[in-house]
Amino acid sequence: MTKLKDSVGEQNLKQRQDLEEAIDNILDSEIDEHSEMHPEEYLTAPIDPYALTVFGGYVARKIRGMKPASSCKTCIDCLCMFDEPVLEREALLQLRNRGGMVRPTNALQALLGQLENAVMTVTSSVSLHSTVLFTVLDELLSSNISLQLIGCREHARRITSAIVSFYLTTRMHFACAKSDRKRIADKNRRKRDMAKSAKLGD
Repeated sequence: MTKLKDSVGEQNLKQRQDLEEAIDNILDSEIDEHSEMHPEEYLTAPIDPYALTVFGGYVARKIRGMKPASSCKTCIDCLCMFDEPVLEREALLQLRNRGGMVRPTNALQALLGQLENAVMTVTSSVSLHSTVLFTVLDELLSSNISLQLIGCREHARRITSAIVSFYLTTRMHFACAKSDRKRIADKNRRKRDMAKSAKLGD
């Protein structure tokens, strides 16, 4: 039992290391140095900007609580909006807000738009599999896009890497869960159809 647990732990560690290396390769390619980009420029796939903003608020809140962002005001300001006017894309976020939602910045939304484009491209062309996360990272690398950096000059690389890792891991978890629900629903529908056919044949 201990050996099996150790083996699983080693596999998880290796997967995390591979993920970090893949993200580093993307960040080592040409990157956009702190220019203010707008999400609309990067939403080339049919992505719902309202849903992406809600997800962006979730990402901003998570990363804001992690080091080094948690102790750097500049990094927090790169993640979260505070006194800025409410934007149209925040409509759903405002409706769902019970006091704990965080408003993601345009820069963060632009980065998430880039990531979501890669997710949509991959999931629309291949079936979900155990290494689909790395397929998405390969798509990002091969597309030669300049990823939006998030954070101050000292911390931007670490924070951007953490955002990419957290967003894609969470996003693919949701995608797999949705795929599983669809598979189960299809299986149940086939069972019902077979039961109906059997009754009609009696």
